[in-house]
Amino acid sequence: MAWHQRGKPKIEHPRRELEHALMYALKDEYFKQWVLIDSTFSVDRGRMLRAEIERALPSDELARVRKALDKLSLVIYEREKPRIIVFADPDNAPPSLIKQCDKLAELLKTWKPDIQHCFFVATTKKQPKKIPSVKNLTGVYVGATFDDVWSKLRSFFDEYFKPYMREVKKVEEEEEAEEEFEL
Repeated sequence: MAWHQRGKPKIEHPRRELEHALMYALKDEYFKQWVLIDSTFSVDRGRMLRAEIERALPSDELARVRKALDKLSLVIYEREKPRIIVFADPDNAPPSLIKQCDKLAELLKTWKPDIQHCFFVATTKKQPKKIPSVKNLTGVYVGATFDDVWSKLRSFFDEYFKPYMREVKKVEEEEEAEEEFEL
């Protein structure tokens, strides 16, 4: 074992792991399987939108929604227009954070009217006593594991992507047809 490997514990990044799990579950379930979904939509971790928000919001509004902005984890675009935003927290779901995400969702929907849905998801062993009522978030999903949260999100995405899932031909079948054509 080298000297630089001995004393360093592995650094855990639960937020990054939750973001990656959300993004890759979405890509595996929908984007890789259906040609129309893959050609119409794109997904990223929201870095560009976050930077755009920081430039556009006045400093007093930005200070009020800073914690919620830090939880922006996933953005689904339809032809370069943001449609669905997911705020995620791997540690807890305090009511104050949920309210801030609701306030940021309201600001985002007025600033970018193309945004249709905003969600807050959290994976925590300690369930919140009460989830506050929200006006601008489509859903607040809190579960003990990622699978608990993903099952709730999956039911929404099944309905949302249903019109794009009519195409019988899947991406894998198209790739096989291309390979046969090249031979």
